[in-house]
Amino acid sequence: MIVDCPPGTGDEPLTIFQNLKNISGTIVVTTPSIVSQDDVEKALNFLSMMNQKVIGLVENMSYFVCPDSKTKHYIFGKDGALNLAKKYNLEVLAQMPINQQVRENMDNGKPSAYFGDPEVVAPFVNLSRKIIDILE
Repeated sequence: MIVDCPPGTGDEPLTIFQNLKNISGTIVVTTPSIVSQDDVEKALNFLSMMNQKVIGLVENMSYFVCPDSKTKHYIFGKDGALNLAKKYNLEVLAQMPINQQVRENMDNGKPSAYFGDPEVVAPFVNLSRKIIDILE
């Protein structure tokens, strides 16, 4: 089961940890920005206090690839998840790009991992495979 909680250390994650047993681990999502990293540090400390295993980090909105030049642009900064991973001895499971096709698929109720350009699909499929391998 996957539970997507709002950022931070609020009632939702606390309720989950108090009521669900045998949780395999948690994946923490950040963006490259300093503000997001600060929130994630609070969440990582909370998870430690709750004795929850952190499987790894995912960095969302890591970069944007210009469709014309194919150049990567780091709109929200660079290496936020990598910095946290080093500090907390964690693995960065994926760096997910900003992509218009992903947003359009979401708006149309289509999972991005099954529709579109293989370059867009690859990060989603690779992340899913990595999580399955870790949990097996």
